[in-house]
This record gives sequence, structure tokens and C-alpha cells, in this order.
Amino acid sequence: MIVITCDTKSTLWAKLAFALLWCALTTYLCFKLEVRAADWNRDWPIYGSLLLIFPGGAIFLLLSALRSARRLSKFGESKLELKNDCALIGSPLGGLIRLTHEIEPIGAYKITLRCLETVTKQRSKGKSSEHTEVIWSESVELSQGGYSAVLGIPIDIKIPADAFETSDKRAKGRIEWSLELSAPTPGIDFQTSFSVPVYATED
Repeated sequence: MIVITCDTKSTLWAKLAFALLWCALTTYLCFKLEVRAADWNRDWPIYGSLLLIFPGGAIFLLLSALRSARRLSKFGESKLELKNDCALIGSPLGGLIRLTHEIEPIGAYKITLRCLETVTKQRSKGKSSEHTEVIWSESVELSQGGYSAVLGIPIDIKIPADAFETSDKRAKGRIEWSLELSAPTPGIDFQTSFSVPVYATED
């Protein structure tokens, strides 16, 4: 059995740190942006855009960090317990998702397994960009009754026999597998995801 932890706390701290950094940058620019009335009239699209983009970005990042903090406080941390050391191509992905707190869903649990391919494209002047595409996906739903989030939500999704394994060299890009569990709850909806190792054999 292998246990995979959803790194919720690290994600929260990263969001909070980036939000505070962005706020500091916004404050610095607002103090530095001393514009005369004549300059403002002439270049108002440029300065107006700056005064909207930077504070707006700071507010968005802070709200995102606050939402993550509320989600962590309400649902706690989650972990995925796989039956085997990895998920095998052509076999069911089996295991349990456990939470540290019980939840009260008002609808069905939705479990989604996705195979993602990220392709890096080279552009002019040595620049590159990444594009991620879902090349396979399967979802199942479980009734909200009869399951305890603390004891574990069961996972059972068949992986196709012709699927790519993690970091498969036959693919055009980088292959990753993601497992997501979500459910509607009062207030903030529950959602957690895990990066799952998928291989042709256990060796």
C-alpha cells in the first residue's frame, strides 16, 4: 500500500506568500507612480491600467489564499491510500481517500481520474510555452449517504489497457495522472486532488 498526501498546507502558504509579495509590489508602485495632471491626461490608458491591474491582482490573490484557508479549516487534510504501490495500466485503480474531518455533502461524491499530457512548444527568440491537455478521463459518482470521509471514500476506476504510463516516452509530452474527489457542501464545496503514479508493471 502507498499513501499519497494532498499538500494543502504548502499550497496555502505558497498562495499567501505570493499574495503578500504582490501586495508589497503594488504598494511600492503606488508610491512611486507620481504622475502630473498633464501626464495623466496624455497617458491615462497606461497609468489607469497599472492602477487597476496591480491592486486587482492583489485582491484576487488574497481572496484565493483566504478561500484555501477556509477550505483547509473546514475539511482538514486529505490523503489517498492506494491498494498497491502504484496504479497499473489495464487494472482498476483501487484505494481510499481519507479526510481528517467529516463532511456533510448535499449531493453525490464525484471521483475523476485524468491522464494529462503537457507539451512544450518552442517559440521565437528561445522562448517556450507549455500546453496541458486531458487525453483520457473517467468519472464515477457515489451517493453521499453511507460513507465516512474519516474512514475513507472508496476509489475504483479501471485504467484502460492502451493508456500511457507516467512519464511515458512514447508520448509527445510529459504524462501525468491526476485523481480528484469533489462534493457539494454548504458554503464552500469540497475538492481535493492527488498526483497518481501509473505504470505498466509494479517493477
